[in-house]
Amino acid sequence: MNSLIEQVYKYQLKRKGVAWVTIFIGALAIAIAYFASTNIRGIRFTRSGTALATGEATIFLWVLFGLLFATTLFLVFLLVTSYRVQQRIAFTDTEVIVPRSFWSSREKHIDYDDIQDISIRNEQHQRWLVIKHSGGKSNISGAMLENSKIFEEVVNLLVEKVRNARDS
Repeated sequence: MNSLIEQVYKYQLKRKGVAWVTIFIGALAIAIAYFASTNIRGIRFTRSGTALATGEATIFLWVLFGLLFATTLFLVFLLVTSYRVQQRIAFTDTEVIVPRSFWSSREKHIDYDDIQDISIRNEQHQRWLVIKHSGGKSNISGAMLENSKIFEEVVNLLVEKVRNARDS
């Protein structure tokens, strides 16, 4: 655990993208709140043929506002947390250091000898590096690294380090 760190990669939320989504959803929530507070009509959903009376439409709009507002608050929480929690992926000559969880600055040290399997999982346009070891599984999101080239670099470096550890 006291080995010198050879390579470090920032592991963090893409703040700029999340900020823009937060602004968009927040603005949409404000617009829906305005429509809900001034509503004098019903709503008709043309594809399903469903219609809501004026009171039902107002309730629907307020519920929609509540969902959008809650989403905005959650995104703001994510942004604040991303500044409070600093994470990294680091390589030493004997171990890889990864974040313990998405919400924590604590780190998990995994010896290369202890790694049982390395795989890449593709899920909903996301790539995950899955590291299986005796302590369980660690997932590294490609979206939390700077770009896909860095993700590939992390994967290749880990594979190389594990291979070298097994050969020696």
